[in-house]
Amino acid sequence: MMKLTTPTLLFLLLFPVIAFAQQKADVESWQKEYADRFQSTVERRLQQKPEFAEDVQFSKPDYIVFIPSVEPEKLGDTYDDHFQVFDTPNGNLFALWCQATVEGALDQHVAFSRSFDKGKTWEPPQVLAGNRTVAEGLVNGGAIASWAFPLVSKSGRIYILYNQFVPGKVSTNRQHTGLMMGIYSDDNGGTWTKPEGIPMPRSINDPPDSAIPPEWVVWQKPLRLGKNGNYLVGVSRYAHPSMHSKYRTLTEFIHFDNVDDNPPIKDIIVRWVQTNDNALHIGVHCEEPAIVKLPDGRLFCVMRTGIGSPCWTQSSDDGETWTEPKPLLIRDGGDPIPHPMSPCPIYDAKGNEAASGLYFMFAHNTFDMQSTSPWQNRGPLFLFAGRFHKDAEQPVWFDAPKPFIERPTNNSFYTSLTVLDGKTVLWYPDQKFYLLGKYIDERYIDGQPDAAQPGKNALILADKVDEMPELRKLIQSGGWTVTQLAQKDWNTSTSGFDAIAVYIHEPILEAVETALIDYAEQGGRLLVVHHALASAKMQNPRWLAFLDIKIVPKTAPDAPWFVSADIAFTVVNLAPKHYITSNGVEYDKTAAYRSTNRKELNGEFPAFVLEQSELFHNQQNMDADAKIPLLAYQMDATQAGELPSNVPAFDETAGWLKKTGKGWTVYLQPGHAPTDFQHPAFGRILLNALDWNE
Repeated sequence: MMKLTTPTLLFLLLFPVIAFAQQKADVESWQKEYADRFQSTVERRLQQKPEFAEDVQFSKPDYIVFIPSVEPEKLGDTYDDHFQVFDTPNGNLFALWCQATVEGALDQHVAFSRSFDKGKTWEPPQVLAGNRTVAEGLVNGGAIASWAFPLVSKSGRIYILYNQFVPGKVSTNRQHTGLMMGIYSDDNGGTWTKPEGIPMPRSINDPPDSAIPPEWVVWQKPLRLGKNGNYLVGVSRYAHPSMHSKYRTLTEFIHFDNVDDNPPIKDIIVRWVQTNDNALHIGVHCEEPAIVKLPDGRLFCVMRTGIGSPCWTQSSDDGETWTEPKPLLIRDGGDPIPHPMSPCPIYDAKGNEAASGLYFMFAHNTFDMQSTSPWQNRGPLFLFAGRFHKDAEQPVWFDAPKPFIERPTNNSFYTSLTVLDGKTVLWYPDQKFYLLGKYIDERYIDGQPDAAQPGKNALILADKVDEMPELRKLIQSGGWTVTQLAQKDWNTSTSGFDAIAVYIHEPILEAVETALIDYAEQGGRLLVVHHALASAKMQNPRWLAFLDIKIVPKTAPDAPWFVSADIAFTVVNLAPKHYITSNGVEYDKTAAYRSTNRKELNGEFPAFVLEQSELFHNQQNMDADAKIPLLAYQMDATQAGELPSNVPAFDETAGWLKKTGKGWTVYLQPGHAPTDFQHPAFGRILLNALDWNE
């Protein structure tokens, strides 16, 4: 075994038939293509160098692996990406990444570093393959090496596989087009074998000219998620231009079936699945797959796309076959997670192969659908905690996003994960420049994998669409992740929702009615808003009985249903000491209220006025003692004089709280107009109704 210090010379031994004239023409063009970017990058980074010590702390890292020296004549190191940290059975840490002065430049190479003190300090990087400098790249025809990934056998042998560019043989992008090469070490990365090639099967999406290698990238570490604990990884496969009318990138998968036998590189069994016509695609781009294991044994994979959100697929047979990709939603029935063409890795919060049921992924949480390009600003990144839902269509549902790194641009997370002393560590390239590590802990992920843990996930069930944008916006302003469904589209479980707001104008469908009642009685928080307790519910006697409310037709002689439309009325706070009506609520007036039936509700109370709204009269409480009155409505004398004699001008049914089985149900009558939800007092009351704890 030899010390690998001059990988470029080894490459020349492997490829002696490359035509010198072709090399020379290509590298000169290549150098000219990158000259301006190369110079401006070096000048900018040298100017910033005095600030590196402070700037590296921007994202508050717990580990610092590498800060560039900015000495391109010695080593191109101002581009640092595809950062894969891994360990071996003896507990040592190793870092592997793609490095250059500028991404795709002539000095692109595979860098490697070691830590023997659990990440506190790291050795200067070794170059395992590719070119240390542009001068070196000019000599060997531009034989860059990129996108390395590790495989560690159970005995501790470290395999490094990578994409080796063959000078002059390019499909659409030099740094993606190449052979699969590999080296290995049996002494913790002290010495390495000579590079050897691993045959790659041709695909219908590869260049027609078989002399041009495939265009491919493995962007995440292979994990032991395949059959018998063998390594499995997803692959981005780039289509030849002849296929661009259909797609540009696809996702395939590789199984490494005999790594633990410690074979030489050329004898590693590399088995490709989901290839050719079966390669996964959705729209034009489907790439950069990241895989986690679910508690029931399925595999769940997230990929970036050009459709405005990531997509997902799953496998029920250890990664042998995969389902058609679908847009990644916050949860079943929820919105797609907005995200441009940018990395969106997903990890298990307890470790790469833990199958814990608790996950996290990264996304920019924004996408401009009016733009003609999916390549949009890679601005602030957000962490989305995810939880396993066994019976859901999409088996991982996500919490509200939390800011993770807030640089205004250049946030590309080509990252990896380890568990160090029982703590989960994300290893990430900050701006593709600094290489850092950060604990993923309770700051980012609350609770346990059990989806029934308290959280901030709300469902709006509605069919009155005009009011919904304001209601949705209001609930989101309280830090809630909101899913909205029309009842006709109901096809999911209430499991995992921490609150459900009901705003259904029409009669409630039987299946929905049953699900809502069961949800509340089993411990859920049910918020019934305006139309969800109106005259159409006379066709839902079970719903009315559940809420202890009686409604009779408007033609009835006693207490008929009556609606006062487009009026202003006073909302009176009957429970000024209750959290729902007091926490953060500012009232701008007081009102004298006199109850017809309950003398304890007589007095002066805080109040506010809603304009151009709607009142429901004669919602008859059948068991008033079972409810905590929160709000009353009150009309002025002029309005009262216009009402029929059997219709009250005031009543304590504008808001109440009721224990329903193991859960609680809150009714709020306001909500007819979008402006109701914009009113600061009523908006705060509604949010309090969601947040209140018994």
